[in-house]
Amino acid sequence: MSNIIRILSTLFLVAYPVVVYIGFKTMNATLVAALLGGFFLLRLGAGKSRPDSFESYGRLLALIGLVLVAIAWLSESPVSMQYYPVAVNILLGVVFGQSLVYPPPLAERLARLKRPDLPEYAVIYTRRVTMMWCAFFFLNAGIAWLTVLHGSMEIWSLYNGLIGYIMVGALMVGERIFRTYVRGQWR
Repeated sequence: MSNIIRILSTLFLVAYPVVVYIGFKTMNATLVAALLGGFFLLRLGAGKSRPDSFESYGRLLALIGLVLVAIAWLSESPVSMQYYPVAVNILLGVVFGQSLVYPPPLAERLARLKRPDLPEYAVIYTRRVTMMWCAFFFLNAGIAWLTVLHGSMEIWSLYNGLIGYIMVGALMVGERIFRTYVRGQWR
């Protein structure tokens, strides 16, 4: 996938809840569905599909997005599009979980990009970090799902467009701080 499409795709995915919220507050369902459908078609058609890469997961998410947009367009209701963050979090949980079943765990793979000769304590630590992210994504999917079922569009947008990202950031910062502590204990 070209770098421009990758950057635009990432920005769009981050802004997805805001786009859905503003779109359905200011436009009709058909126009919002067409806009989002166009994005997902672009995302689906861009890049090379390699089964061993994250690109294939992005294509799967684009396909899921297209299905949800089609349902929204046919029903003229945004509800189906609100399930997209649920699908994203479930897929991320599956990716992290799958790497626990078929090692090395994802956090270890990423750590080895920087330091190929990881010590044993770091291998154990990265496995636990992978478990933590796996649990986080499934928990986040559950909360996102609850905002669809029991929340208003405003609550859904607030959680999926802000609070969820704050939680991801807090977990990243907290893990980084704890990683420094773990390194100090094993040196």
